[in-house]
Amino acid sequence: PAFFATPFVSLFTGFIAWKYRFHRSALWFVAAGLIYLCGGLLLTMMLNVPMNEALALREVPSDIPAAQEIWQAYSGPWQRYNLIRTVLSGFSLLCVGCGLLSLTQKA
Repeated sequence: PAFFATPFVSLFTGFIAWKYRFHRSALWFVAAGLIYLCGGLLLTMMLNVPMNEALALREVPSDIPAAQEIWQAYSGPWQRYNLIRTVLSGFSLLCVGCGLLSLTQKA
C-alpha cells in the first residue's frame, strides 16, 4: 500500500497545504507526488514489472552460456530503469523534505 499510495498522499498533502495557505510547501508536496507518480510508480508498472514477468516466463537453460546471454540481455536495461527509479524517488523524498521545512513559513 505504501508504494501505491505515496504519490497520492503527497498530492493530497499539497492540496491541504495550499488550502491552509502554505503555498510554498504545497508546491513541494505536489512536485514530490508527480515525480514519484511518474518516476516511481508508472516507470515500475510500465517497464520493470513487464520485464520481470517476461523473464519469469523464460525457461531456464541448462547450459551456462545460454543462461548468461539471457541474463545479460535482461540485466542492463532493468538496472538502468531501476537506477532512474531510485534517483527520481530520491528527488521526490527531497521535495517532501523541502515541503516539510517550508511549513514554518507561510507564503
